[in-house]
Amino acid sequence: MAEFEVNRYITLKLEDEKTNIYINDKHFILCKRLLINIPYSKIESFDHNNSLDEIAVNSRLTEQIQNSSFVRTISPEEEFMAHCSNLQAWAENDFDTDILHSNIAFPLLKKLTELGYHKARRVFKEEIVRRCLGGYEPVLIFLVQAHYLELLNDEELIFLSKILEPKGKSKLSEIIADTLKKDFPEKVKQSFYRILLIFDGKLAKNMLYVEYGEERFFVNDNALYLTGRSKLYRIKSLMEIKGLNKLDCLSSLTIQDHSLSKINGLEKLFNLESLDLSSNNIKSISGLSECSKLKALNLGDNKIKEINNIEFLSRLENLSLSSNKITKIAGLHHLKNLKSLSLGDNEITKIEGLDNLINLESLDISRNNITKIEGLDNLVNLKTLYMYGNELQFFVKDPLFREPFIVYQHKRGSWSCSCPYWIRHNRDCVHIKQKKIYRQIPKN
Repeated sequence: MAEFEVNRYITLKLEDEKTNIYINDKHFILCKRLLINIPYSKIESFDHNNSLDEIAVNSRLTEQIQNSSFVRTISPEEEFMAHCSNLQAWAENDFDTDILHSNIAFPLLKKLTELGYHKARRVFKEEIVRRCLGGYEPVLIFLVQAHYLELLNDEELIFLSKILEPKGKSKLSEIIADTLKKDFPEKVKQSFYRILLIFDGKLAKNMLYVEYGEERFFVNDNALYLTGRSKLYRIKSLMEIKGLNKLDCLSSLTIQDHSLSKINGLEKLFNLESLDLSSNNIKSISGLSECSKLKALNLGDNKIKEINNIEFLSRLENLSLSSNKITKIAGLHHLKNLKSLSLGDNEITKIEGLDNLINLESLDISRNNITKIEGLDNLVNLKTLYMYGNELQFFVKDPLFREPFIVYQHKRGSWSCSCPYWIRHNRDCVHIKQKKIYRQIPKN
């Protein structure tokens, strides 16, 4: 095992043909393969690059590493020596972060600062400010999303804001605003918002958001996502929809895995095209009269017993009502643009009420109490039908089936069909026998 000491804090070790960095004898990070093979004749083409980050992007090396297409052209020992040389040059040049890739240089510098290394403490924040002034977008994104800007106090942030050029300041503000819209704990979002107020107060105050409890949720590309499943934080379960009246720009809304008992508070969302209220306690469909632009509606995993109050959703293309308590298919005759309908895992006993859905391409009525395949005669565009988990009695076998491709699957391997017209015009089926799928009807 080869070993090289950069200084009294940093040691590099070659282990299993990989170069690892140790700080105070504790493993810290694996060196990425950022050795760049630049032909001598092309060296001048990289003269305009100011840092290793820029060279890595311009030589497409970062993309190669992310796609696992990087091909090693030197031995692990030679690569280890190169890493040692890079780290030594970085340390001897006052931890200049241009010399190393940001995803190694800044974590190392931060750790050395935390350990009290005076030289590192002196330059750490200076490097954050200097690289912000450089304005290179991938580095700015890294510094924001890896929380390095949050290490600057208000006085330092104000100073940085004053010395940034307008273009660079605008770019950094947009990156912070975009990051605010991602899933982060509230404490982190508050910190981002504090920074954005310093760099661009107008942009910060114009950002759309809704507050629930102590959490602030920002609108991202006209979409709002409120889930109780987040691993980063868990907001108190929502009992009702409120606070959305000013968000009339919303085109997509998800309130998933909460305790909503009814649909309300959507009266001002005239531009809503996608609504997901799955995994709640909703008992009836209501409150959608102003959402006439809806194209996708997911009310799955609720307690709905009846399909009604959606006849005005004429633009609806995707409707999911799976995992409810529905006993009858009804109230769908006005939804002529519907392409996908999911009614799986309900208490339906009969296929009916689908005659007007001439554009339907996918139908899921699996895990119900259906005994016959019927009521599909008018579904001339149907391509996929899911029926597993029902009590079908028998299956009509016909070797003359043509397109489209339809799959009937049943856990017991028994089938029934009472719609000869539909069978004649939708014939390229898959025969299923003993849970095995055949492209053609077996000779036996």
